[in-house]
Amino acid sequence: MTAASSPGARVKLLTHGPRSAALSVELAGALPPPFRVEEREPLELALDALLDRQRGQLDASRLLELLPRAPGAHLLALVDVDLFLPVLTYVFGASELGGGRSVLSLARLAPADAGAELLLRRTVVEAVHELGHGLGLVHCAVPACPMHRTLWPEAIDLKGSAPCPACRRALEDALAPAAI
Repeated sequence: MTAASSPGARVKLLTHGPRSAALSVELAGALPPPFRVEEREPLELALDALLDRQRGQLDASRLLELLPRAPGAHLLALVDVDLFLPVLTYVFGASELGGGRSVLSLARLAPADAGAELLLRRTVVEAVHELGHGLGLVHCAVPACPMHRTLWPEAIDLKGSAPCPACRRALEDALAPAAI
């Protein structure tokens, strides 16, 4: 199955915070195939309970657990607040592997005084990364692939938004209708 014949991945985009709400329109138009944003709406969750006050960050794994399901779509919550996982100082995002729910933080992607283009580009690359995990893809060894692991914001600039051939095939397989 080619990308052109692939059914595509419907994405429901939830936003929390003014920066993510403003960026969501551009992100919806910039995500590469097979991803297509079909819904955008505010994230209606009180995040205060997830805040680790000592760290000043939200627990990404607990946030994932609270996100609603989006039947027939892959959910991506875009938040302005910084995220962590208990074993990591910070994360750009987190996903349920193959579970269809992902969260992405804008907090570390670009400094507040950075240009809008840099923030959008990094957001697109990391959105593809998290949506890929939501479809079951794991980290890739190809440095230019969006599924490559990223540990600091500048490393995102070394990746593209289009998956490498192996990850593209894995996406197509994940999106292919189940054989009867």
